[in-house]
Amino acid sequence: MVKDDSAGARKRELHRNLERSRRRILATRKELDDVDEQLAALPGLEEALKRYQEAGLEEDLKERSLLVREERVIDSISERLHPFRSCLDELRQELPTDRTFPSPRALEDLPGRRILADADQILGQLNADLVNISQSLDKALATADQGIRGVQERFEARRASVQVAYEKKLRQLQRSRIDGEEFIRLRRQIEGLRPLKQQQSALSRLEVERRENRGNLLVEWEESEAAEFRTLERAGERVTRNTKALGTGPRTGRDYELRR
Repeated sequence: MVKDDSAGARKRELHRNLERSRRRILATRKELDDVDEQLAALPGLEEALKRYQEAGLEEDLKERSLLVREERVIDSISERLHPFRSCLDELRQELPTDRTFPSPRALEDLPGRRILADADQILGQLNADLVNISQSLDKALATADQGIRGVQERFEARRASVQVAYEKKLRQLQRSRIDGEEFIRLRRQIEGLRPLKQQQSALSRLEVERRENRGNLLVEWEESEAAEFRTLERAGERVTRNTKALGTGPRTGRDYELRR
């Protein structure tokens, strides 16, 4: 029986993809569970905040309350740069590009070395281009960092001004036995959790996509198994037919020797 190498290679690839999809689904599920756990506190926090709002505290501390949202914006600016820093770190780790396998020394005994030598030049150019990209990305991030620091410095001046007025208002509220600081703590906690709602939706969609992808891989795996079984079954039928053909023909002395 001739073995189908392409079918075997595809089956090995399917096995790797199934294992990879399993890990990805588990990682997504864990991240989603963590987000769900954090967001479980949100309804209670919003209910507590609502009581303060009904007591008129939202208006009394409006400027400080809005500052909490502004603080979240400031924090989010730096967070948006993290994926690009990770990309830059990964790119730097991969440089320089490995060029040992198409080097002149590695190819010197091969008849097709003149053709294969072009790969070394291609990888060399790729390496130079990627170095330029990494330098450009590094410069872009440095420029962004400098701009963000300027925004943060101006914001700190605004925060200090609002804080002075806020502390004055707190002293007035304390005389009425109202905890204005608790109201601001609630507002800060809620503003910190709200972005997780978007993350929760994104992770839920990602989990559905990854489960659908795994389902497609499993179908292809089952089809591969069925095809392999049919191939073995046909091979077995051929062996049976050949055996019968040998058994029904006229017996020779040699046949007799083989059957003893």
